[in-house]
Amino acid sequence: MLAKAPANLRFGAAAAPKPVGYCRRSATVVPCAAATDRPLALPFVDPPAYLDGSLPCDYGFDPLRLCGEDGKLLDRMQEGEVINGRFAMLGILGAFIVEPLGLGNWMEAPLWAVQGGKPTYLGIELPYPAGTDGENNTGLLVVLEILLVGGAEALRGN
Repeated sequence: MLAKAPANLRFGAAAAPKPVGYCRRSATVVPCAAATDRPLALPFVDPPAYLDGSLPCDYGFDPLRLCGEDGKLLDRMQEGEVINGRFAMLGILGAFIVEPLGLGNWMEAPLWAVQGGKPTYLGIELPYPAGTDGENNTGLLVVLEILLVGGAEALRGN
């Protein structure tokens, strides 16, 4: 007969948090250790005041002070990172979904641009804009993407 595993080693059991900086627990912040003891991305540079160890995975890294001197843009930067991660997950899903369906593979996907031809996705030819000389018009595609994605981001920001 097999013995039961200890409670902290069972599947789904939460591991004990390591005492580094601050730990997030629901809506409150519980200090686990002194903020000066936390690991820093650049130990030889003082972190900004708004990166005090109260955020998850806060290693005090903002050397260009992109969040402003007082951290006003910190919430917007956090939201941007979450959206960036979601787009990355969707991109990976879109790149790998064609292989199990037998409709191509991601290694050969960009060959149409190098060898000539039409782009396809899931076996369907995509309406790629052609230039005046019949060649692929990547510049137009870039402009359209900037307008569409930039417009969506502008609407999200309001």
